[in-house]
Amino acid sequence: MRKKVIILASLLLLIVAFFIVNNNSDLFDPKPYDKIVSIGYKETSKGDSLKIKIYYPKSTKKGLGISVVMFHGGGWKTGHMGQFYEHAKVMAANNITSILVQYRTQETHGTTPFDALKDARSAMRFIKQNATKLKVDTTKLVAMGSSAGGHLALGTAMLTSYNDPQDNLKIDPSPTHLILLSSIIDCGPKGFGDKQVKEAYKDFSPIHNITPNLPPLLALFGDQDRHTSPQTAQEFAALWRENGNSCELKIYPGQEHGFTEYTVSKENYQQMIITALDQLKSWNFY
Repeated sequence: MRKKVIILASLLLLIVAFFIVNNNSDLFDPKPYDKIVSIGYKETSKGDSLKIKIYYPKSTKKGLGISVVMFHGGGWKTGHMGQFYEHAKVMAANNITSILVQYRTQETHGTTPFDALKDARSAMRFIKQNATKLKVDTTKLVAMGSSAGGHLALGTAMLTSYNDPQDNLKIDPSPTHLILLSSIIDCGPKGFGDKQVKEAYKDFSPIHNITPNLPPLLALFGDQDRHTSPQTAQEFAALWRENGNSCELKIYPGQEHGFTEYTVSKENYQQMIITALDQLKSWNFY
């Protein structure tokens, strides 16, 4: 009798485990992606190559889908694409290709925020120019960034004064949609990075360069963000809409800058992923 109970209990555990894995692949699948590919997109003056790292979901074998280009944060001074490794895995589990971008920072190359923006625009141009080879659908190309990376994501769509002359400048680096996480949106005298940017804010600061015909965006901020106040976020969203553009703004009470980072709060990170996936569905990407 005891042996039968043990066998039945074991079968029940197997059934439960099967159910959990199949309904939460983003949390339990050890390899939700088909493959990871690293490709150089630009040579630097130091003689090294800047790279994009692509996480392909298993579904890419069946055809092209959504691609999200991810720009890490770090105030244009530090940071690494590894900030988005966990995001890329979850996106892959949801049949989305993730493209993580390496760009020059003050720490790695002794460069300025302007160089970082040029790299971001170069990366988008490279992706578009090689879309067929990279298995990217350019009609479903989202730029996503955290903090200064959010500024770079915005910059690919709107800050047109910053371009690497080596690029094919006939290619528009704009994404089709934007997702911003605690993004830097004001680089003016009262904004973030004003000591680095100075008077260049006039063509470098997103809130000062909003025009019509910009991509739809989702922006997530905490109301305790020390770099972007909720008032600034609301002003930005209002200007975005006044210019005929689509904007979904969500401000979370009690949350600080970078509150959606995986290493800061797994709960907020998971909620952010759910919000982003819901937004992609509302954009008819699914």
